[in-house]
Amino acid sequence: MERELSLRHIVKLTWPTVISQTAVLVISLVDLFFVGQFGVSSVAAVSIAGVTWATFCNFFEGLRLGTATLTARYLGAGEPGKIKTLVRSGLAAAVIVGIILLIVGYHLTGLVYSFFGDPAVRQMGYEYLPILLFSGGFVLITFVSEGLFRGLKRPIIPMIITLVMHLTNACLDYIFTKGTFGLPRMGVRGVALATFIAHAFGALISLAVIAQFNVRWGMIKERVKEAGATIREYLAMVSNIGAYNGSIMFAMFLFTIIFGMLGASFVAAYEISHQVFLMAYIPSLAFMVTTSVIAGKLLGELRGHLVTRAALKIFAVAISMLSVLIIVQLLFAENIALLFCPHDKSVAMMAARAIRLATIEEVIVLGCLVLRGILNAAKDTFFLVIENLVLGYFVFLPLVYFMVIALKQGLVGGVIAAIIWATIDVSILISRVIIIKRRQLWAEMGRQGSGPHSQLK
Repeated sequence: MERELSLRHIVKLTWPTVISQTAVLVISLVDLFFVGQFGVSSVAAVSIAGVTWATFCNFFEGLRLGTATLTARYLGAGEPGKIKTLVRSGLAAAVIVGIILLIVGYHLTGLVYSFFGDPAVRQMGYEYLPILLFSGGFVLITFVSEGLFRGLKRPIIPMIITLVMHLTNACLDYIFTKGTFGLPRMGVRGVALATFIAHAFGALISLAVIAQFNVRWGMIKERVKEAGATIREYLAMVSNIGAYNGSIMFAMFLFTIIFGMLGASFVAAYEISHQVFLMAYIPSLAFMVTTSVIAGKLLGELRGHLVTRAALKIFAVAISMLSVLIIVQLLFAENIALLFCPHDKSVAMMAARAIRLATIEEVIVLGCLVLRGILNAAKDTFFLVIENLVLGYFVFLPLVYFMVIALKQGLVGGVIAAIIWATIDVSILISRVIIIKRRQLWAEMGRQGSGPHSQLK
């Protein structure tokens, strides 16, 4: 018991996921670096595409986090047959969504860029976003694979897949944009094509590894009646996690549209500062996953009284890592901004001011992520959906419009609105965890595996 709650065990479980998440961030920065060579319009177009892509990925984040959480819980409860059922369900969902994106990708691109008036931005967007959307099915397959092996406490496997996939992406970025090996220079389209090929490669590796997992557990099956219950439980968690993650990113998409009212320069500055914010946010997601996995296993083993203690230790490890990133951002904000926008110093300086201010948000958001990990493990995801919808659309977006447009505070005003949003969010999540703990429902949740409504009666 003490070993599972030790700092060494937490770090061992978390560091591969941190590296995986950091690799995702690094390849985004590499893409931005290559795109930045083509001018402000290209950066703005890719910013819009990036938020659209992130919204899609977050709506289906449940395939990764839901798989990890339930795998850990079933592992703790000694029910491997249920793990096989949820993996098959996740892969089927990935294939279906991938086919749909192949059909609607071009139409969705037209809808997204119809909100932006700059013709140069729209042209670049049409070259980039459809190719990205066509890779959606491949990405979701890797989500299921990552969730499976993180839940099995073997996070090194998805880490290796992620590193190979993104190294492939970076190499192809260079080849396609520089025109090496006799290929033509493809510009922004080349960056998108590199991402598509890398995602397809990652999906193939993921399927091969999952196949090996099936061979090892080949004779373990779940009865049809029980499998139906497992699938319903899985789909409910996937839907709720996707809804609250997706609602956040859709709010950020609308946030980008508001900046689009101010012109391409503001969108470009936002994209640079947002990518730097992700330097802290994406690695921090690993600690939400770790919290979900450890807390899920504790609840599956009916040891829910240890959840809060584990979460506090996870937060201590996380804040020590984040502090290093914050120091770098505070000291080198201008240098970082100029790296991604060397041709327009005014845009870079606008981004640098936002980068420094956003460090406050990063600390608060880290606390939110750990708390969300607890509530994911407790299957209180429906509450997270409602909370995100209310805060995102009735607090954050009106506040952004007021700060950015009405008060004319620009990008800094948008960051201040995000800080206020995060502060309210963390306060609500702390209150929710305290309420659940005071009602002494941890053991009941672990034993019954019930949904949020039954948990809070």
